[in-house]
Amino acid sequence: MPLYKPFPKFIPRPVITIFIGLFIMVWLTMMTTALTGALCGNPDKPDAKRLRGCNISIPLGNLLPGDDHKKASLYLQRGILRANAGATDLARADMAEALDRATRGQPHRAIQIWAEAQRYQQDIKDAWKRGERPMMQGRDSYSWVAELFLRIQTEPAGSPAKRIWAEVVMKAEGG
Repeated sequence: MPLYKPFPKFIPRPVITIFIGLFIMVWLTMMTTALTGALCGNPDKPDAKRLRGCNISIPLGNLLPGDDHKKASLYLQRGILRANAGATDLARADMAEALDRATRGQPHRAIQIWAEAQRYQQDIKDAWKRGERPMMQGRDSYSWVAELFLRIQTEPAGSPAKRIWAEVVMKAEGG
């Protein structure tokens, strides 16, 4: 008597092989995206390595279906890294994409959403200190925009990233 139950005879072996192969491909894509996404936002690593992590994570993450607004922080992080490296046009494009994704296609509302989120800023700061992604009690659409604004505030005054971010937001607002 075998210790395991063999596959049912009515499922052909090639079908099982294809299923297992597809599962492994999807799983590897998800794991690579998650690990490189974590590298992208890790301030303890060198900027060049973080940028490589962003450049891998973003395209792989776009292959998988999901909420685009959750990828906004990756685009912003890559934009910051590119701005600090001197690639201003690429940084501007990444930051505009981050703003578009965080506002769910309404970047012209970014400042309005940020103003509404200001009321919940202390909750967000406390979540960041605990190492959690900020959530504002059901106000999820605000938290994605707030996360971008709070992240850019951590950049040093006068940094190229802050200057480019201000340009992107003003352009989105129509100014």
